[in-house]
Amino acid sequence: MQLNFHRYFILMVLVILNLKGFGQIDTLDTRQNHLNMSAFKNSSKKYIVYYTDTLDNINGPVAIWTRSIEKANDTFKFSWKWYQKDSLISETETIGSLKNLSPIQHISDWKKRGKAGYEFDKQHIRLQKPMWRTPKDSVGFDFGIPAYAFPMDLEIFQCFPFKKKGQKAYIAYYEPGRPSGRYYLLTVEDRTTLNVTTASSIDCWVLNIDYGNGNFAKFWISDKGRDMLKMREFFNGRVRYKILLY
Repeated sequence: MQLNFHRYFILMVLVILNLKGFGQIDTLDTRQNHLNMSAFKNSSKKYIVYYTDTLDNINGPVAIWTRSIEKANDTFKFSWKWYQKDSLISETETIGSLKNLSPIQHISDWKKRGKAGYEFDKQHIRLQKPMWRTPKDSVGFDFGIPAYAFPMDLEIFQCFPFKKKGQKAYIAYYEPGRPSGRYYLLTVEDRTTLNVTTASSIDCWVLNIDYGNGNFAKFWISDKGRDMLKMREFFNGRVRYKILLY
């Protein structure tokens, strides 16, 4: 009788622990960096970016993005150039720590918005000294969470620790200059094949990010190379694609 009780007790403990873990959602941020860092590689990639109408016809200007990662010692440099109508309309650069991909410095130069540069100290951000206009600029502010720099979403999603369909995680992103960062829900929707030509296909994971208010995006990420091959985004009633060219 005593032996049966102990077996029953152990069984119940195992059931409780299993239920506690069931449905648990991981957190991805710079404080507890659970990304697959082996997928964060030196790279140089080019994407075509465009909007479509409800019939999937291209609707609006077509852009070309070039994005690169350069690793050096304990830091990395992310570079992003946006070309549209044969002109460079923006150029962005982020310097960060290779240990956890936390941003250290961010500079953006937009043709219409102008230039902005920021320095980071953990969750604190301030404008770079040449751009100070008021005493407040020299102080900066806290953006609240240990977040990755949002312009690097394509590169960071390639490092998602894929395990299975249905897997979920919250990821922390912050767009430099905004008042605060936030966590977004990620869901591994599928593991499938993506046709890249009429004669070839690639095994992919399909990762969904929920932006809130009915807005979302799906990313097709190759299983072996961990390349972001295709993105389809629905945001404020518009559909946008990002397709890897090479």
